[in-house]
Amino acid sequence: MTSRCKMYLVDAFATKPFTGNPAAVCLLQAGMPQRLQTVGLQHIVAELKQPATCFVSLLTEGDSFQASSRFGLRWFTPSSQELPLCGHGTLATAAALVQGEGNQQGTLHFKTLGGQLSVQSMLYETNSLPAIQITLPKSDSSMQLPNGLKLNNESLKVVVGNLAVKEILYSSKIRNALVVLADGTTRKQLESLQPDMERMVSELDTEQLSGIIVTCQGDQEQYHFLSRYFAPWIGAGEDAVTGSAHTALGPYWAARLSTNGQPMTARQCSQRGGDLEVTVNEGSDKVVIASHAVIVSRGELYLSV
Repeated sequence: MTSRCKMYLVDAFATKPFTGNPAAVCLLQAGMPQRLQTVGLQHIVAELKQPATCFVSLLTEGDSFQASSRFGLRWFTPSSQELPLCGHGTLATAAALVQGEGNQQGTLHFKTLGGQLSVQSMLYETNSLPAIQITLPKSDSSMQLPNGLKLNNESLKVVVGNLAVKEILYSSKIRNALVVLADGTTRKQLESLQPDMERMVSELDTEQLSGIIVTCQGDQEQYHFLSRYFAPWIGAGEDAVTGSAHTALGPYWAARLSTNGQPMTARQCSQRGGDLEVTVNEGSDKVVIASHAVIVSRGELYLSV
């Protein structure tokens, strides 16, 4: 039996096509997740070959993508690894539901591998795309390097070359190292980095790392902070714009810049690039990320289920 599955290709953290971070969003009708199972989803992932493939599903009988506010959501990397958290995939999914399916619920809730997530869409923002606001769990606050993870200025040269490093931190929740470049590092220097991905995989600890965030302070006029994100261990190479990385970046820069709960503007400086607004309220265990997303294409998958 052949079933049809609606699919959107969405550029997240973007206000125009072919920028930000692309994701495929597949809308699974009732019964499809059970019939496809994880192996079937991974076959779709391999076919689509996107930085993230998202599967959103209906939770109860009578729900619809157009009118419901609660959904199931799973994310997969290009190497078919399931993720516990994917910020750009969540943003893309919300855009598919709001812009593509006409869902007018003010807040959408997603049941995910990493827990419950909430997304708000500012549906009535004028003269621009609707802003989408994601509330994500804050990464652990200690950020200390674990025993056995051998990251230092010398080993990190495969990532940052000869740029000076101010400090090296670590988030166990997202298994990411946070490499803070020295004061005075410019956006041009950050953008010029050319990490050796093969050496990163062979020389750095693959058991405790799924990605490395490299960051420096912005000019404070346009951006509070800048970053890039590298994840060759999960088949992503450089990720264009990474929502989950900002669950660590946000708390770090909020403390360092003493923002007192005020929004920070951030830029992820990949080739495609993307802008985010990041808010960390004092005492909260959440990070709020706001940005936009653009639907680039829509179509259908024909599935033998």
